[in-house]
Amino acid sequence: MTRILLDYDLETEESLLKRISRLWPFIFRFEFQFGKLQLTDLEVTRTKHGWHLYLEVRNKMCDLDVVFVQLLLGSDFRRECFNYRRVQLGLRDWNFLFSEKYNANNELIGWEKSMPELREKIMSEILVVEGLGY
Repeated sequence: MTRILLDYDLETEESLLKRISRLWPFIFRFEFQFGKLQLTDLEVTRTKHGWHLYLEVRNKMCDLDVVFVQLLLGSDFRRECFNYRRVQLGLRDWNFLFSEKYNANNELIGWEKSMPELREKIMSEILVVEGLGY
């Protein structure tokens, strides 16, 4: 099992769905060295500036493959550049998303909100319709 973490910034629900429907079908059908991605679970959360998606895939992947797949699936490219560097440096805990954000005065300024309806929409309208299963 591998956990894939995606960060999409400044997107409406409509633009997020459009991006996913444009990118994911090809990526989920592509035969990587570790095989085709086999999604087992998906969590979708809303953030102050966009969306966090947490994917569980059955595939066993090395850290660099995870960074590459996150980039291919449309995650924020700056985040993935930093993840690439963290992996190169050998950091153990390199792949994370912040569920809460605080300012310099330690005041909560951002948090995640679970979006189960959007999760179902992604699963049914994109993954199932495209025959990518779940």
